[in-house]
Amino acid sequence: MEHYLGREFSNFYFSSDWHLAHKNILEYDERPFNTIQQHDQAIINNVNKVCEPTSLLFILGDLSMGKDINYIESLLNQIQCKMVLIKGNHDKHLKDSFLKSHFIDVRDYLELKSSKGKFILSHFPFYSWDGSHRGTPHLYGHIHKNKANLNGKHFNVGICNSQSYSPFSLEDILKVTDKQELGKYRHDV
Repeated sequence: MEHYLGREFSNFYFSSDWHLAHKNILEYDERPFNTIQQHDQAIINNVNKVCEPTSLLFILGDLSMGKDINYIESLLNQIQCKMVLIKGNHDKHLKDSFLKSHFIDVRDYLELKSSKGKFILSHFPFYSWDGSHRGTPHLYGHIHKNKANLNGKHFNVGICNSQSYSPFSLEDILKVTDKQELGKYRHDV
């Protein structure tokens, strides 16, 4: 069982860089869909396959690029679980009223405490972060399929890093980060 904002959740999941309604993302990332509508619906369907209604999904930025808020809303209304948005550079057009109606929390950065430890969440990858030298993993997006050479345990939760275009569980992430080295520099001295 996980806890966030005083509420209980069965599990935490993580994803980023959905780019809903962003037609050019299909070519930019070589995403395997014929239309942006097919892409968007596949992401929503995969979220609902993976995340139980009692789960909490953290979206680490770049939710959408589309200006058609009704279309974005029709997609988000299909998601069964609760969500938190860590804002990305392409989320600036989303109004507070829209965000409050679809997310239980919206932040620029988050230090998340879970049953499996502490995690640093942001849209952008950081070279160094609080606890990197103690093994605190950093979860991020922004760079899509690209690899980041960071100083410590880290994981890119970008949607196109999942072969099934699905969110990552804490277990998925820890299978990778548990094999990575601690950060080498202490920034708290």
